[in-house]
Amino acid sequence: MLYTDGVLDTVGARDRYGEERLLATLREGSNEPAALVTRIAADLQRFQAAERRDDVAVLAMRLAEAPVPAPA
Repeated sequence: MLYTDGVLDTVGARDRYGEERLLATLREGSNEPAALVTRIAADLQRFQAAERRDDVAVLAMRLAEAPVPAPA
């Protein structure tokens, strides 16, 4: 998963979203890429208290196993 600093810097009522909150959000529920991005976006929306917001980007992906080459 990759994300911009806007995720961690999102301003809430008393503090910023931060790394610990992001890690807790990642531990909840499914680890499918689409589910992770949706969950983070929803949590940021709930957390945000300020009208102004830094740009936010999140990319989650699952790496596929590389095929094992057949012996020659």
